[in-house]
Amino acid sequence: AWIVLIPFSTQLLGEYGGEAAAVVVYAVNLAACVLVGFRMNAYARSRGFTTIDDATQRQNSFRAIFIAAVFLLSIPVAFISPSVAPFLWLTLFLDPASRLATRFGG
Repeated sequence: AWIVLIPFSTQLLGEYGGEAAAVVVYAVNLAACVLVGFRMNAYARSRGFTTIDDATQRQNSFRAIFIAAVFLLSIPVAFISPSVAPFLWLTLFLDPASRLATRFGG
């Protein structure tokens, strides 16, 4: 289902990018995909299906939460200004995951 929703929400954003609903659908869809991937990764690691070390897992966790948070925080902005909300997504280039993982992970 997620495979179908990403192209749909991307096309919706492309055609109706100035509309709050299009921005919200896109942001919710991507945040949900990232959080599902995060949960799948955690589950696979807890069952021994992957050999990711603790530091890498911590960094991946911070990255997933950061990405989801950026998309979710853009939703209220979309209701105020749908054309400004996508610019909030540019903060994804900051990627503080490694710094946060080192700082809070020990």
